Amino acid sequence: MLNKALLSVLFIFANIYPLFAKTTETTLITGKNFADKTAFVNDALFYGIRVNQYLSSNLGVRIGIDRILNADFKNDKLFLGKNTNIYRFSMAWQYDFLFKKHNFIPYVYGGFGYEKVSKEIDDKFVSQPFCKLAGGIKFHIDKRYILFTEIEAIKKLYDYDFDYSYGIGVGYRFKSSFLEPSFKRKKVMSAKKISYLSGKFYKKKKTKAQKTEIKKDINTSIKQKIQKAKPTNIKAVAAKKENKPKIIKKREKPI
Repeated sequence: MLNKALLSVLFIFANIYPLFAKTTETTLITGKNFADKTAFVNDALFYGIRVNQYLSSNLGVRIGIDRILNADFKNDKLFLGKNTNIYRFSMAWQYDFLFKKHNFIPYVYGGFGYEKVSKEIDDKFVSQPFCKLAGGIKFHIDKRYILFTEIEAIKKLYDYDFDYSYGIGVGYRFKSSFLEPSFKRKKVMSAKKISYLSGKFYKKKKTKAQKTEIKKDINTSIKQKIQKAKPTNIKAVAAKKENKPKIIKKREKPI
């Protein structure tokens, strides 16, 4: 009952928390856990859910819960029942290696967690904390949807067993501001920059199409500068005309 409650709380958190966060990634994963040779259980399938809150464009904090399904005991005569469920709660730091114009993103993460077993046997098979280190690669289908695969290594801190797991999954990204294109207003180039660019571009060999595009950019920037300068000049001329005293010429009398 407690395990179902924890799963439901994490599922609700994964769906509500992104509404208030800046950039959040929620993923679902399934795969296989490979137990240590000295462990009391065999290899078994698992599934899990993770929530990654990004603090920057490539650094995030992730929390997750995994469930190993019905891991069989190697010697069921010594234990109560043939199998047990194992739950792993974890927290880790994740770093993404971002590349421009590339949908494949490698990543690594490391952290700590706690493993809860449903059937504990004295001091032989108990719940315990663990450390983990993992890496993977994800593919961005678009700005929101993700496919990924990863390998995770787990070192337990009581019996010192070493497990590793391999999994694949899907993900959804909420409010991914740094992946969306930012449209900025074009700045007007200065006269020095225009002369420098015109000289620099024409020194190199360019096609006719490239030269026409460069000319258009230079002409538009010059026009923008002229349009900005016109209103100030007109005001200055009008002010001068108003302040200028009028000279009345006298007509000469005929002799």
